Amino acid sequence: MFTAKSILKVCRQETNEIDTCGECYLNANTRTDWFVDVCAQPHLLLWAKLKGFPYWPAKAMGPGQGLSHVNVRFFGEHDRAFVPIKDCFLYSEQDPNTQTGKRSARELADCIKEVEVHIEKIRTKVGAFKYAKFKTPYEPTEELQQLEMMIPGVMDYMKRQQALVPKPSLQYKIVKTADNHLSIIKKACTTESSNDSDHSVSPHK
Repeated sequence: MFTAKSILKVCRQETNEIDTCGECYLNANTRTDWFVDVCAQPHLLLWAKLKGFPYWPAKAMGPGQGLSHVNVRFFGEHDRAFVPIKDCFLYSEQDPNTQTGKRSARELADCIKEVEVHIEKIRTKVGAFKYAKFKTPYEPTEELQQLEMMIPGVMDYMKRQQALVPKPSLQYKIVKTADNHLSIIKKACTTESSNDSDHSVSPHK
C-alpha cells in the first residue's frame, strides 16, 4: 500500500524528469520509439562508463550528483545513471573500450545501431553531425560549445525551435490504481467527461 511519503517520492522523481527534459518525459511515457528522436535542445552524445561495465553510448541529460557526475540515459535499455564526469568521453566513431565480452559486444553493436539512427535524425533536422575526436573529455562547463562542435548549427536550430515549437503540453497526472500501483493518466479534455477521455499510460522507466 502506498504511503504519502512513497507517493511524494514518486512525484519528486517525475518532476525531476520533467525538469530534465519535458520532451523526453512525455515521449517516454507515450511511445516506444522515442529515444532516437531529436529534442528541441539536442542532447550531447557520450561514451559513459559505470564501474564494472564497458563504455556505453549515452545522452547527457544534465548535471548529476554534485559537480563530479553527469546524469545520463543510455542507449539500448534507456537506463538512467549518474556517471562520474571523469569516466565520460564525447561520442567518437571509435569505441574507447579495449575489450568486451562476447555478449556485451553484441549488445553494444545493437546500441551503436540505435545511435546511428539518432545521428541520422540529427543530420536531417539540424543539418550536420561530427563525431568527436577519440577520447575527447566531456566538459560540462563547456557543454554548449561541445554541442556546437559535434552538431554544427545547433544553436540556430534551438532558437528556431524555441520560436516556432511550443513546449509539450504535459496533460498527465499520477494516480493510484485499484491494485495499488501508480499509473500515469492522461487528463480529460475540458470538453469531455473524465470517464470517457482519461487514458492510462504505463510509465517506461
